[in-house]
Amino acid sequence: PTPTPTPFPYLSQKASTWAEVEYDSASSWAGVSKSGIGRWGCAITSVAMILQKNGVNALDGTSVDPSKLNTWLISQADGYIGPGLLNWLAVTRYVKASYDAGNASTKLEYSRPSATSTPILPTILGLPGHFVVVHDEDSTNWQINDPVSESTKLLAKTSTIKSINRFIPSLNDLSYMMFVTNANVTSDLEDENGDIVEIDWSDEYLSDDI
Repeated sequence: PTPTPTPFPYLSQKASTWAEVEYDSASSWAGVSKSGIGRWGCAITSVAMILQKNGVNALDGTSVDPSKLNTWLISQADGYIGPGLLNWLAVTRYVKASYDAGNASTKLEYSRPSATSTPILPTILGLPGHFVVVHDEDSTNWQINDPVSESTKLLAKTSTIKSINRFIPSLNDLSYMMFVTNANVTSDLEDENGDIVEIDWSDEYLSDDI
């Protein structure tokens, strides 16, 4: 018989277990009353779903969730960048630590294709101010797990996409270089010969989901 597909894990950023846990250092830039994962945690909740789907547990061997991931990111010098922006590449380091501890079945490599490319699923799509997991599709819609709304299952393929964020099973060394600037800074990256290196720059921001 054909095996029944395993449902894609769903987590809500508004779950009572972590909704009021401070996201990053949000009390300093959003105010104490509006600092919780429930408001700002769409990216880390989406990541936690992807990690669960790939057999990655928390560093202590328990099931990974947004709160545990948030705590670890805060402990890192580069876990968050600026006011609450997730360092996607830091997540690969978290997964490697879990893998090295025997709590993950694979390491994961981060990839950000051009936002105009066709997403390879599953992936995390960055929308204006929000992030969702896309795990299936038909001709007109993506099937999504929206961390702020469990009842929202579809996203039209005509929607505005800011970024495509993939975590791909990998056994390489996961070394990387990342460049981050404020929006009003113009930058060029040059190689050792002084030639400009083309980079697909993208911008991100978070909106209060409540």
